[in-house]
This record gives sequence, C-alpha cells and structure tokens, in this order.
Amino acid sequence: MAPAADAKKNQQLMDDTHFLSNIVPQIGLTFNRGIWAQLENTVRDWTRARGETWIVTGPMFYDPLEENENTADGVVPHATIGPDKVAVPTHCYKIIVAKDGCGEFESIAFVLPNQKYGKPFRLELYIATIDWIEERTGLNFFPTLERTHRSKRSLKAPKRQCGRRIKGQLLESSGLRRKQAFG
Repeated sequence: MAPAADAKKNQQLMDDTHFLSNIVPQIGLTFNRGIWAQLENTVRDWTRARGETWIVTGPMFYDPLEENENTADGVVPHATIGPDKVAVPTHCYKIIVAKDGCGEFESIAFVLPNQKYGKPFRLELYIATIDWIEERTGLNFFPTLERTHRSKRSLKAPKRQCGRRIKGQLLESSGLRRKQAFG
C-alpha cells in the first residue's frame, strides 16, 4: 500500500497508487485522512532523516479472541462491502526497517485497527514488533534480518555520523513510546 503522497513527483506513479492491488477498504475518513496519514507523514520524515529505509504495508485480518485457545474458533469476523462482498481488513500494518548512521539496522512496526479515530491520534498505542505481525499473518517480511532487530519496538534518533544525532520528527522526539497492545 504505497501512499499517493510519496509519488507526487510523477503523475504516472501517482496514478499507479490507485490500482486495486494497492488499496484496501478503510472504515471512516479519520482512518485514511487522520491517523494513517499521520503515520505516513511520520515515516516519510524518518526516511528523509535516515535515507536507507524499507517500508512494508498491508492489510490484516486479526481477532484477539484467536490468541486464547478457549475462545479461538479459527474465524476472524470482518465486514464486507459491495455486491461481491469484498472483505474489509480488520487491521492495517506498517513495518519500517532502517539503517542508522553507523549502518546498524533498527525497526519499528504499527498495527492499527481499521476503524474510525478521534483526535488526538496516538500512534504509540499501536506499536508492534515485526515478529508479532509475522506470526499473525503467516508472512516472513525480512528473512535475513537478525532476530534482535525483528523484535524491536522503536527507532532511535538517526545519526548523520556515528555518535552524532540529527534533527527530525523521530520516535523519541515525537513522544512515541510503546504503551499497550501489540507484541
């Protein structure tokens, strides 16, 4: 799910972001135009500050009841839309893996319920680990990434050179800290 805002320099690329293979049904304007837009803007800032960054985004069908063997039934309830009953994902995820100024990998991931949101948008409530997302989706996003990097929940302030911090809207400076929920 590549954001259209990342393709503003080229009309063809922007048009390509609107193919059905790059979109998912979303619930409420405050998801796409609110909390998800804030996350995409934050990730854009992180990418500018770091340079070498990999981002994986996608839909997810998840039910917390499936975590408990006493309540799991193998079914994830979800909405559908249209006459062909297109499935609406229950959640969307975004995984960010970047190299810091010393060439060390760092990562953070988010899983947001596909729902309406009120302000303020609190991204810190939706921080997850890559491992958590992989376990629930059955996908292996970064098979060569070391296990220690797959279970992290934060990005450090990036460094232009080893030991020297640079400015930017970053996890630590924007107050994002894991507070609940995933992973």
